[in-house]
Amino acid sequence: MDATAADGARNDAQNATDADPSTAVNLPKDGLPIMHQTRLPPTLPWPDIGRIAKWSVSSYKFGFGAECLRDGDPDTFWHSDGPQPHFITVEFPRKVAIQKISIYLSWLQDDSYTPSTLAIRAGTGPSDLQDVRVATFDKPDGWITFDVSSELSEDGTT
Repeated sequence: MDATAADGARNDAQNATDADPSTAVNLPKDGLPIMHQTRLPPTLPWPDIGRIAKWSVSSYKFGFGAECLRDGDPDTFWHSDGPQPHFITVEFPRKVAIQKISIYLSWLQDDSYTPSTLAIRAGTGPSDLQDVRVATFDKPDGWITFDVSSELSEDGTT
């Protein structure tokens, strides 16, 4: 599954500008993803800009389309229906700077349908997308937040 810009497979990252700072997540500065062992979206100190984007998916089973990505219900999900690779495309009406991307994955719920590799790509359009993060998972369960604001070095770290 690939995401071209913001938030991923199940995203309801809250606008946390009003959140209690004591509940905010301490994100690592090394660019590695952080796992949140919860079904609720993590409280982050950045606004959710996903609401201004157009969301689409490569394919979907009836009733499990792009609308399930941001409906706020952790029991609904996008279910692809077609050949791999599967991807989510998030298009913004103008150029935006993206700091973090949060995605919910649940191997316990989805079993073999849960992605084992996730590539986050960004660009100005479909023809110039470049990987900004690639991660491999072993039975993930919970929210995962990626730092996509810094460049990766050749060894895959920031």
